Amino acid sequence: MAVSTIAEGAVLRDVMNINKILVTTSCIIVVMLVMTGCKNGMRTEQEKPQEMARKQILSGTEKKQETSVIPDHYEKVSGSGKVSFKLTPKYPEVITQGTCEIPVVKGRIYPESDKVYQMYVQGKDVTEKHIIDADDKLPQSIVYILKDGSTVSVGRDLSYSSSQYIQYDSAGVFDDTSSPSDPNAELPFLSRKDAAAKLKETLMSLGLPEMEFQYSVIAWDDQSLKKSEDTRFEQGLVEAEKRKKDWKKEDDIYYIYAYQSEKGMDVYNEVMSIYQSFAEDGPSNAQVRAVLGRNGFLMISTSFIYDLEWNGATATLVPFDQVVSVVENKFEMMLDDLHYKCNQATFAMSVSYDQNQKLVATPIWYFKVMDDNQKQYNVWVDAATGKEITMG
Repeated sequence: MAVSTIAEGAVLRDVMNINKILVTTSCIIVVMLVMTGCKNGMRTEQEKPQEMARKQILSGTEKKQETSVIPDHYEKVSGSGKVSFKLTPKYPEVITQGTCEIPVVKGRIYPESDKVYQMYVQGKDVTEKHIIDADDKLPQSIVYILKDGSTVSVGRDLSYSSSQYIQYDSAGVFDDTSSPSDPNAELPFLSRKDAAAKLKETLMSLGLPEMEFQYSVIAWDDQSLKKSEDTRFEQGLVEAEKRKKDWKKEDDIYYIYAYQSEKGMDVYNEVMSIYQSFAEDGPSNAQVRAVLGRNGFLMISTSFIYDLEWNGATATLVPFDQVVSVVENKFEMMLDDLHYKCNQATFAMSVSYDQNQKLVATPIWYFKVMDDNQKQYNVWVDAATGKEITMG
């Protein structure tokens, strides 16, 4: 068994060269790179208006807004006709009076290393072991590559993938743009409800505390897997030698993902607010992802699970119409002949780093907008300041 202690960039490079099924493990490296980026200037030393406003809000010195009224359904067309809204806002009942409690982010929550090791590594033949050193924010992590083709990351967030993982990756299961013919189907080996319950039970057995997650279960049957893989092959996304081709009923799986949920609000991780391309509330950004087949889990990963403390601090929210106007004005200013349609508005709690490299929570509205060419735009607006959250 080879053992090495290497820097974060080398781990990603070496392990990916050894075994491409370490896709989920790369989330660990992304976190490190994000933190390094923040230290090197991703956040300016000058305090941003959003951060100044947040301090006023939490200290109680902000100007009081009128009680926020959020409609059950919202439709609007801008004066020029360039921008239109037709949506049903998704929001928790706790914000209907125009205020929102803001939690303190105490840190991250990880599975217990000894329990992860016992479940996925103990008693197995380990062929390689790679160590990611601890730093001032994250504990040490150890990546094990097993003889049976499985890969396990222990110490920080959990990342387990079996040797079968790669075939589902080739079929596009983990591509947020791919979809089976009937995602809400009930597969023969287990019900959707029981699949979610099995994942919850497994997470608790790995030492995660009992906490609320919003589970989504997507059913992939053999026909959907074959069709998706064929399409991706035709698009040049799958190499011929990596195609499975002969998909069978025993290959049916549930793809399960879950967002951390607090007081009826999904919690968005710190990476999502940095880049516009990362800002979507799809499966790939969820704190928990798993693939469940008839013989058990083929993949489980956890990341960005936060320890939030609700101590009574509140923020006054700007009226919904005012938030919408920020999105409307953004696309009205586009110098093109396209039309922009918004069909989703979701209230969530975003976690990000402030200028002092401290994790903080911010209430946001997330808008999904599509243009005439079906290009998607993800727009976040700070629900307390009414300012758009700028991203790279």
